Amino acid sequence: APMGWGLGRLLRRAMLRNEYRVYSRLSGVAGVPRCYGLVDGCYLVLEFIDGVPVRSARITDRDVFFKALLNLIKELHKAGVAHTDLKKKDNLLVVEGHTPCVIDFGVAVIRKSGFAPLNRYLYNLASKFDFNAWVKLKYDGKYEDMVDEDRKYFNRTVVEKVSRWIKDTYLSIKEGLRGER
Repeated sequence: APMGWGLGRLLRRAMLRNEYRVYSRLSGVAGVPRCYGLVDGCYLVLEFIDGVPVRSARITDRDVFFKALLNLIKELHKAGVAHTDLKKKDNLLVVEGHTPCVIDFGVAVIRKSGFAPLNRYLYNLASKFDFNAWVKLKYDGKYEDMVDEDRKYFNRTVVEKVSRWIKDTYLSIKEGLRGER
């Protein structure tokens, strides 16, 4: 439920309405919880999923899981939804040790029909984020282990490259400061 006051509250409500639209569009897609509605514009009622966040899950067959996750991402995109935030490991659940379930579509981008160049740009960017997250999760960041078949899904965006440079620079400076002590 949106909490707080002012601009923050308005933003959270807008995100919740966006999330409701996403769940409505994805109704019936396996791997996405069923949405029962938006109550009073404040409460999103979703199906309970007995899953574990991917960060702490014990995946019984990684090949099966990641193939299913890739297919799920493709289904989301086929329905005109790009999640945008799959790198956040709490947004991906593992059900029964092998089935992916995607949750938390608050910042998802819905592809609009007709002439919408900004929306198309954002949707395409968000779609790249989704596939890059899949590769990152599958290979646990060890991109040198990536098989040729998966390389077509890995295409770092400018945002991700700049983000990586900032993180690497910060860690390098931090390590340098430790060495001076």
